[in-house]
Amino acid sequence: MKSIFFFSLLLVLSGLFMLPAGYARQNLQKHQPSHPANDSCWEYVGTPGFSGGAASSICSALDNNGNLYVAFVDHQYLSHASVMKYDGSSWSYVASPGFTNGPVDFLSLSITYSDTLYIAFEDGSNTWKASVMKFDGTNW
Repeated sequence: MKSIFFFSLLLVLSGLFMLPAGYARQNLQKHQPSHPANDSCWEYVGTPGFSGGAASSICSALDNNGNLYVAFVDHQYLSHASVMKYDGSSWSYVASPGFTNGPVDFLSLSITYSDTLYIAFEDGSNTWKASVMKFDGTNW
């Protein structure tokens, strides 16, 4: 069993999402707060282990329609950043996987009121300085 080093919580009107983040593949789970807090009230959101390879520095955000997004360091793509969206039944990449110019760490994902996605990260292609990228609907 892998240890969980960090996690982020995302509160929404329909429930509580918990996204554990570690240095290996982790699974997104959803907790419905109307149930008692025990193991039987957790269920996977989509397929467990949905990333193509190991993932770390995982963060999450919701758009105005309740669509869930996760950003992570994608070790299948040389530790570049990837963002995936859950459509209610499955996970898919937002644009190309591993879209950053180089390796990244310490990701943060934000979505504006107009549903524009931004990702901030420590940028290995810029001597590990801070960088921010915007998704224009097609490309980062």
